[in-house]
Parts: sequence; structure tokens; C-alpha cells
Amino acid sequence: MNLLTEQVLNMLPLFLLILIGFVSGKALKITDYSVISKLIIFVFTPIIAFNAIITAPVKASLLVLPFLFFFTTTILALVTKVVLAKFTKWDLALINTLSYSSGSGNVAFYGVPAVLILFGDEYLPIILISMIGYIIYDSSIGYIGIGCTNTLSRLLK
Repeated sequence: MNLLTEQVLNMLPLFLLILIGFVSGKALKITDYSVISKLIIFVFTPIIAFNAIITAPVKASLLVLPFLFFFTTTILALVTKVVLAKFTKWDLALINTLSYSSGSGNVAFYGVPAVLILFGDEYLPIILISMIGYIIYDSSIGYIGIGCTNTLSRLLK
């Protein structure tokens, strides 16, 4: 069996869970997703993250990952913003939104389960340490780019 087929078969349970959640949400006519979101964000994600960080041996070489992830997402967002601003006549709010989303990803809700399924528990600390860089990007550059049109120029004045 080739590697792609093996990886797709490993990811199949995750895809099935997504499909089951979507279908059951539509069938049960669930309209208030805040309860599920709060459980995931405030209960399950911290338990998984703290458990992985506490139990995993962290090497000094992994400490470069947050910086690498932060700079990669920042550069991707800035390049997207410059290219869209130069080559399109779209509204600045749309350009800001697209540049933010080009640097962000669904690391917590899709990336962590995908890493666990594809590579196993031993790679969980690597993705969690990398997520620190994403969180810094998301909380700083991402919100500045999406929230304010000329925030950087106003900060520099």
C-alpha cells in the first residue's frame, strides 16, 4: 500500500467524525454551538495541551519552532496583503481579512488531531510548541492587520 493511501486511511476516522458532527447538528437542529465551543476551548484543549507539555521531553532545538512559525505566518500574511492591494481593487476590509486568514490556520481543531492520527503522540509536543508562534501571530499581527486600516502607521507616529 502506498504512503498516501495509508495516510488517508489513518485520517478517515477524523473525516467521519467531522461528517457525523455535521449531520447530527443538522438532524438535531442544533443552533447554539456555544456550549460545544466552550467545552472544546476551555476543557478539552487545555487538558490535551497541558498533558502533552508535562509528559513530553522538550529539547532545546524545539524552541526555535515558535519563532519560525510566527515569522512564516507573518510573512505569508504580509505578502498576501501587498499582492492583493497592488493587483486587485478590492475593499481594504476584504484585503485585511484575506491576508489575516492566509497566515492563520485551523491548527488547534484540525492540526492537532491530524498530527496525532498521522504521526502519533510523540509529535504532539512539536505541534503544541509550534502553536505558540501561531498564537502570537494571531494575537498581534493578525488582529492589527484585520482590525485597523492604518494601525501600524498610527503606532509609529
